This record gives sequence, structure tokens and C-alpha cells, in this order.
Amino acid sequence: ETGLGDANARLARQLDTLRTQLRELQQRSSQDQQEREAWQESHHERTTADKTAHAAQLSLVDSRLKSFEDALSKSGETHARHAEGVLAHHNTISERFGPLEQKLAELSAFCEESVRDRANQAKLEESIVKQLQEEREVREKQLAFEQQARQAQEKLTEAMQRSFEQLKHDLAKDRSDDAVQRGRAEELERQVGQFEQKLTEL
Repeated sequence: ETGLGDANARLARQLDTLRTQLRELQQRSSQDQQEREAWQESHHERTTADKTAHAAQLSLVDSRLKSFEDALSKSGETHARHAEGVLAHHNTISERFGPLEQKLAELSAFCEESVRDRANQAKLEESIVKQLQEEREVREKQLAFEQQARQAQEKLTEAMQRSFEQLKHDLAKDRSDDAVQRGRAEELERQVGQFEQKLTEL
């Protein structure tokens, strides 16, 4: 478009120059006409030749002026056709890129939805981790309680075992005594039986 504008400007300047030359030639022709009228009688042949030459020159200038006017008109038509072509190309691009803009908008909406899904998933994962941590803490407390119960059971078993051994020792000692203490020995045997039953239950 800039090139066409420059060409049009050059043609316009040339047209102005030719018009100026035409006016100058017309002025000169007028002056020559006056001179020819004054010298017509003595210089008839020369005046006729000059008049013919000026007429030919004027015809040439008119022809060149007409050619430049035609060229300027054609240049304007070419510029108009180029503008129409540019507009048609722009419309074609708009038609082609319209669906792409729609796809881009859909992709943007999908990305926003994915970001929201990722945020919800992160919250869910955080909740699951918190729940697992709470379950682990409960399990650790349960294991600690079981260990304490097992240690208490072991201590109780050891204490009952020592008592059982002491009872057997006392029973053996009482059996070696006289028959007067048989009643006590029977009581001890009964207690030993109870301890054995409790040990079996443990």
C-alpha cells in the first residue's frame, strides 16, 4: 500500500509539471499568435510552420497528459483492488481462526476445571493423611497398652510362681513334721491346687 501511494504521488507531481508546461506552451502560443499576426504578411510561411510545430507539440503534451491521467486512474483502481484483496484475506483469516479461538476458550475452561480438581484432590489427600496419622497414633497407644498389660501379666505370673514355689516348699516342710500338722498340710495343698488352676487359666 505504501508503494502504491508513492507511485500515485509521483504521477500527481508529473501531472502538475505537464499542466504547467501546457500553460507555458499556451502562453507562448498566444504570444506567437500575436507575433504571427504582426508579421503575417512578411513571414507567412514561417508563421505557418511555427504554428504547425506548436500545434504538434501541444498535441504531444495533451497526449502525454492523457496517458498520465489514465495511469493515475489505473493506479487508483489497482489500489482499490489491492484493498479489496486485503479485506478478503482478513475475512478469510477471521473465518479460519474463529474456531481456533473457540477451541482455545474451551481449553482454558478445561485447564481451570483441572486446577480446581487438583485442589480438591489435594484436600482429599490431606484429609486421608490426617486420618492415617490419627489411626497410627491410636494403634501406637493400643500397642503401648497391650505391652503394659503383658508386662503386668508377666509380673503377676512371676509373683504367683514364686508364691507357688513357696507353698510347695512349705508343703514339703510340713509333710516332714508330725501328724499334728496334717490339717495345715491339707490346707496348703488346697491352696496349691487353687494356684495351679489360676496358673493354668493364665
